[in-house]
Amino acid sequence: TKLNPSDKLSQQLLTSAQLSAWADAGIPVLQVDRLDAATRLADDFGRLSSKAKVEGHAALQSHNFAEAVRCFSNALTYSPNDEVAKILLQQAQLQQWEAMGLPVMRLACYADSFQLAEQIEEVNGMSMAVLREWYFAAGFPAEPLLERDKIVGLLKQVKIWQKLPLSELEQECDRKGIPVCTAWIVDLEADT
Repeated sequence: TKLNPSDKLSQQLLTSAQLSAWADAGIPVLQVDRLDAATRLADDFGRLSSKAKVEGHAALQSHNFAEAVRCFSNALTYSPNDEVAKILLQQAQLQQWEAMGLPVMRLACYADSFQLAEQIEEVNGMSMAVLREWYFAAGFPAEPLLERDKIVGLLKQVKIWQKLPLSELEQECDRKGIPVCTAWIVDLEADT
């Protein structure tokens, strides 16, 4: 049976389906008592989401990655199921992390990049006591004047190396002048 738009029951079904779709998209239309008000609200949310995506794209183009992250996050606030906004947000975050010195474009996936960014943020917030504890537990030599920045930099580098895919880690060893075969032997000896 086809829905007849002039039929009252068909109109109610179509209206109900549209309201449900908007509600599923995160637009609070079910809190509005009239269909025309719900329609205006959904249109407003759509316009705000589109505007935020345009502003985010402009921020990306001008390499203002923090602003791009903010804009795409706003777009998702207005339209939580917007897959394009999700992808743009991830891209902006990756660019922002790269600009901060994190080699996230070398990692296997976005989840690894996100996890690395969180770990680096944790390292930045660690107390000197926790940093020293890690430093000595990792087997580094005791030094009379351990500077916080030095330990933070070292721990960040370790976190990055732990996240790199093996092929990227091998390239890193080559750049640092560490023969890869030596790294393999040391790794094999540690496993035995």
